[in-house]
Amino acid sequence: MKHILPLILMFIFCQMAISQTVVMKPFDAPAAHSKVSYLKEYSLLQTSVKDIQKVLNTTPGNIYKLILRTPEHAFQLELFEYSLSAPDRIRTTGGIDDIKMLPARTDLRTFKGTVNGINNSLVSMTIADGFLHLMIDDRSERYFIDKMEDPDKQFISEEDVQQFVLYKASDVLPVPGVSCGATALNKGLEDAKHQVRIHSDSRNRACLTTFIALAADFTMILKHGGPNGVDNFMMANLADVQTVFDDEFYYEIEYVQTATWIADMPNTDPFNGINDIFAELDKFRQIGDILFAGAGYVVATCWTSKFTSGAIGVAYLPGVCYADKYNICSSFIPGSGPQVMYLTLQAHELGHNWNCQHDQLSAGTIMQATINPSKIWSFMSKDAVKNYIEFQGLAGGCLPFCPGSGVPMPDFTSDKVYGCQPMTVKFKDLSTNTTDWKWSFPGGTPGTSTEQNPTVVYRVAGFYEVSLEASNPRCKMSITKLNYIEVNDSPIANFSFGVNGKEVFFIDLSQRAKEYFWNFGDGETSEDPNPQHTYDRDTSYDVTLTVVNDCGSSTIKKRVNVVSLPIADFEADTTGGCAPKNIKFIDKSTNNVKKWEWLFTGGNPSVSFAQNPIVRYDNPGTYDVKLTVYSSSSNNKLTKKLYITIDSLPDAEISNSLNGSIATFTGISRYAKHIFGILETIQQVQRSIRCIITKTAVMK
Repeated sequence: MKHILPLILMFIFCQMAISQTVVMKPFDAPAAHSKVSYLKEYSLLQTSVKDIQKVLNTTPGNIYKLILRTPEHAFQLELFEYSLSAPDRIRTTGGIDDIKMLPARTDLRTFKGTVNGINNSLVSMTIADGFLHLMIDDRSERYFIDKMEDPDKQFISEEDVQQFVLYKASDVLPVPGVSCGATALNKGLEDAKHQVRIHSDSRNRACLTTFIALAADFTMILKHGGPNGVDNFMMANLADVQTVFDDEFYYEIEYVQTATWIADMPNTDPFNGINDIFAELDKFRQIGDILFAGAGYVVATCWTSKFTSGAIGVAYLPGVCYADKYNICSSFIPGSGPQVMYLTLQAHELGHNWNCQHDQLSAGTIMQATINPSKIWSFMSKDAVKNYIEFQGLAGGCLPFCPGSGVPMPDFTSDKVYGCQPMTVKFKDLSTNTTDWKWSFPGGTPGTSTEQNPTVVYRVAGFYEVSLEASNPRCKMSITKLNYIEVNDSPIANFSFGVNGKEVFFIDLSQRAKEYFWNFGDGETSEDPNPQHTYDRDTSYDVTLTVVNDCGSSTIKKRVNVVSLPIADFEADTTGGCAPKNIKFIDKSTNNVKKWEWLFTGGNPSVSFAQNPIVRYDNPGTYDVKLTVYSSSSNNKLTKKLYITIDSLPDAEISNSLNGSIATFTGISRYAKHIFGILETIQQVQRSIRCIITKTAVMK
C-alpha cells in the first residue's frame, strides 16, 4: 500500500549573497489517485517552474547555488549549465515521405553539479517552460523529482504551478514481467596488437564526444501531451543517463544530441501498426537516417509506450559508430512512473550498443537482464566498453575528443633511433594540448627530463623504450614506444668448439656480430656463423674468428687439438712363396699413427717396430701376422690369420734293405707332393716296395 507524504513544494526564493533557497510545504492530495506507480513511498510536490527560470536567468556567471529544503532535508546544490544538445540540433516530425522541421528551442536547459560538502555527490537538472526534473545523488541515496503527467487534470493547481513527485530510488518497487530483449549481432572485433602503449590518467580520463539522436513514436505524444513534452522527457532522461557515463568508464563518454524526431500524427507515424518490439527496432534501423534528416549521429534511441510487458527494451550489439547503432526503449509504466527506471532502461540499451552483455540476474547492475533502478556498471561492462573503443580505434575518430576538453595527445620523434655508443639522441616533442612534459629514458643520461625537446646520451648497447607523459591543467596522458632506441657497440668475438675425431664443430658465442670470418689454421676458411670443419691430420691448429658490425671488428684465436682413433691396416707384397722367402709388409693404417708394433709368427725377425718391415720365412708353413698401431692417445690391433703360406724344394731320398734276392725300398723324401717312378701307382698307396726300382721325387 502506498504511503503518501502530502507536501506542497513552494519555491520561496530569498535573495542571498550566495544561494537561493527553495522551501517545500505540504498540501492535501485527492482522496484517491492512481497517477504514481511502483513506488513504496513518495511525496507530491508543486511549484512554479517560471519562478525558478527567473532565478537562473538573473544569476551572473555559470555557477548556480540553490538550497532545496524539505521537512527532512536541506540539499545545498551547486550547479553549472552545460549543453546536452548540439548548437545545430535538428528537430523533425512528420512521416518518412514528408519530414518537417520543428523550430529550435531556447527554453530547454540542462545543468549538473554536486551537493555542496559531499564528496563524489552528483546532481542533474533539466528545466524548460513548465517542466522540471531533478536527480540528487548524495552517495547514500538517490532522490528524484519527476514532473507528473496529469492530462485529465485530476490534480488541480494554481495557474503557472506544476506538479511533481519526489521519491528515493530505494523506494522503487520491482516491475514484474519486463526484461531486455537485446539483439546480439555477430560482429567480430579485430585484435589490436600495438607496439605503442598509450595510457590516460585514471582520474582525468580522455573525454569522447558521442553524437546521439532521439526519436519517439506517436504513443509518446499521447503520454506526454505534445512534441515539447516528449522532447522534455527524452532530454531529461538523457541528462540522467549522462551521469552514469561520466566517470564510470576508462573513457569519459559525453553524449551530445544532434537530432530529434517526434511523430505528430498516427497516420504519418512509420511505426504505427507495429506491435513487436523487434520489428520496431528493425524499422528504426531502416528509416533512422530519413527521420533525422541527415544529421550526424553514432547511436540512436527511439522511445515508445507500446510495450508494457515482456521485452520493453531492445538493442543491437555492438552498434556504436556502425550501421546497427539503434535501440528501442518503452515507457512501460502507466501514468507517472519513476523516471529512474527509464534512466536504467536507456543506459542498459545503450550499454548493448557499446557491446556490453547481460550480467547475472541477481547482479544488481545496469546490465542485469531485468530492469532495475541500478546505477552500477559491472567490471565486465566497463571492460567491454573500453575494449570496444580501443579495438575499433574509435577514440579521436568516430568519437572525437570533447571540444574544449584540452586532452593532451602525447607523441614524439627523434633525429635517430639507431647508432653506436656513445649515441646522442635529440628528441622532438609532437604532442598537442600540452603544457608540461615528463620524459623517461631507461638506459639514457639523463634518465628523466621535463624539457620539451631533450637531448639524451646512451652509452651501453641495448634496446630501450622511451616514455612521454604529456599534461595540461586538466589532465594528462602518456605514451611509451617499446624498443624505440637501439644502441650498438663494437662486437666481441668468441666461440666454442667440439671435437669428434678429425671433425670439429664450431659454435659462435660472439656479441653483436653481423659478419663472420673463420680461419681454421690449415688453409681453409668459412663465413658461416657456426661452421663445421674436417681436418686431414691429428695435430694442433690455431683457429681465428673475426667478427664485424657497423661499429667495428674483433678477433679471437683459439688452439684446437685434433686427436682421432688410429685404425690398423696392412698388406704384403706377396702372401706366399718357397722358403726361404723375403716378404715386404706395407702399412695401410690411418695417418695418425705414431708407433707400429708387428708380430710375425715363423718370420725373421719375429717382431718389428718399422712402419714397413721386410721379413724372411725359412720354413714352409702357414703363418699369422699381427699389427698394433699407436697414436698419441690410443691404439688399435689387427691380426690376419693364416695370412702367409711358405713352401720348400723337394729332397728325393730313399732307403733300402736286401734280404736274399729281395730288396726293400723305403721313400724318405722331404717336401714331396708327388712321387714318380716304377710302380708309382702302388707306391702312392704303399711307400715300401719290394723290388728293384729307380725312384724320382718331384716338387710340384
